[in-house]
Amino acid sequence: MRIRYSLHLFIFAFLLLSFWHTPHLVTANGDDPLAGDARRAPMRPRLTAVGDDPRPGPDQPSAFLAGRVAVRLIFVESDGGIEPSTEDWQPEQITIVQQQIAAALDWWRARLPNARLTFDLIPTVVPSRYEPIVHNLNGEGLWIGDVLNHLGYSSANYFDQAYAADEALRREHGADWATTIFVANSASDSDGRFADGMFAYAYINGPFLVLTSDAGPYGVGQMAPVATHELGHIFGALDQYASAATPCDLQSGYLAVPTTNSQANNCGTRFVCIMLDPAAAYPTGESTSQHWGRSATATATATTCPTRWTPRRPCRSGSSSRRMADDQP
Repeated sequence: MRIRYSLHLFIFAFLLLSFWHTPHLVTANGDDPLAGDARRAPMRPRLTAVGDDPRPGPDQPSAFLAGRVAVRLIFVESDGGIEPSTEDWQPEQITIVQQQIAAALDWWRARLPNARLTFDLIPTVVPSRYEPIVHNLNGEGLWIGDVLNHLGYSSANYFDQAYAADEALRREHGADWATTIFVANSASDSDGRFADGMFAYAYINGPFLVLTSDAGPYGVGQMAPVATHELGHIFGALDQYASAATPCDLQSGYLAVPTTNSQANNCGTRFVCIMLDPAAAYPTGESTSQHWGRSATATATATTCPTRWTPRRPCRSGSSSRRMADDQP
């Protein structure tokens, strides 16, 4: 069934970025534990600019945060097939992580009432012949590709596998959008991080995000704010902490909103935001990101994380700030 609903673009204008290229790592900074977490997947050759076509599809799993979202939560279980298995999931671990992820989803839903958000959280334990926690970012394709192959998605490129898995999940659940969360067990690891020091990262607008079970220095008890931050990336939000070096005028979202709360380049504001400091923003409920407004009117400027901006891309319908989008089954 095709369901039409009003999209309040000033509330959730998280759309696909125009700057797509092969993955790269931002230089980390000890003052920003999540430095380097916002990544970009290789460009999809069939991708249509979301400004022209915001509908979900195989190349566009999570363009903006609204409607029904299917989230596959994968607990990667090493089986010793290729590498020695040093980690084993315990039922209590799985329960805690699942609760933390559910709390992150609830955080977004509570702060975007006009988005009519519902989340389908689908947890599953999937075997891998590799032990994820011993790898660095450059080795993610080994175990992620292996996991997705176990789920029935085969391709020479693990990003193609991930996009296909998201699209299948979206269709299976009749959702508007879909994404995948991979959790690597780090219980036996000394610092809860991968070999290169990473513990959480996401690809902007998908197709997936990755967490360790200890969320690095945050600990599993504070995984929820970390997951909330990474989910922001999945739906297009940019980092605002200083070491991300996000230019003040770097735009994202359908309305090309600049990142005026970035702490780089003396942008001039420091609002408490989930994309700036998850630990500070999560308990207070003070933030979403620099993109969302509390009003759907074309002149709205008050946001949950305020910003100074002037729309640079008018809506196609003229002065209206509303768009209609199809729910694609």
